[in-house]
Amino acid sequence: MTREELRRALRLYLVMGSPNCGGADPYAVLEAAIAGGITMFQLREKGAGALQGPALLEL
Repeated sequence: MTREELRRALRLYLVMGSPNCGGADPYAVLEAAIAGGITMFQLREKGAGALQGPALLEL
């Protein structure tokens, strides 16, 4: 993959954790982000309220 192809593939990158969804369903937030044009997604669970164990695996 060339640098330009990589740049296009990563043009809109969302890093999200369930605690920073503002009380909304993380699935709904991700679906809206996909509809809005994200090209890459990273789930990052950390801090107060972060999902762990089976709940994290389920998400």
